[in-house]
Amino acid sequence: QAADLAGKAAVFVTKVNEVKAKEVPALDDELAKDLDDEVETLDELKAKYRKELEAAKEIAFDDAVEGAALDLAVENAEIVELPAEMVEDEVHRAMNEFMGNMQRQGISPEMYFQITGTTQEDLHKQYEADADKRVKTNLVIEAVAAAEGCDATEEEIQKEINDLAAEYNMEVSQVSALLSPEMLKHDITMKKAVEVITSTAKVK
Repeated sequence: QAADLAGKAAVFVTKVNEVKAKEVPALDDELAKDLDDEVETLDELKAKYRKELEAAKEIAFDDAVEGAALDLAVENAEIVELPAEMVEDEVHRAMNEFMGNMQRQGISPEMYFQITGTTQEDLHKQYEADADKRVKTNLVIEAVAAAEGCDATEEEIQKEINDLAAEYNMEVSQVSALLSPEMLKHDITMKKAVEVITSTAKVK
């Protein structure tokens, strides 16, 4: 009876039928080809990874320099206190852009808030935190664009369309139909102005 065994020591005997060791694949050319069908050897795979790592480091460095240059430009700019309406417009613009990106991934606003356990008010506060800085940064970039004549040319706009078509494997006509020429012109102009700021700033 189970009651008779209560409080008494017990010995259990178990039988191990088999012990399996996890097989680790050999680090060779075959594994390299399995991991990446664009390479033939392990050395090629290593070289590709090194190249991608260096590219990622370079992009991160460029982004850091650009960010520091913009911060410095905003710090040195004479910008009066921004109207509350302008800051609020930036908050709504950023929120709409974010939610638009979510919807393109098949996630509705309701689904996003349910998944994250947040509300629209929480998202508003999140974007409100640095909206003032974003507006000031945009004002500085626009001022530099106007002063330096950074307007995008038709050739630059067409090149951007061609590059996007190649990147996303789409027809040039499809990209042209999807994107506003004015939006492209504005984006390119802003990029050129940022390049001017970055190239002339003395970032320590």
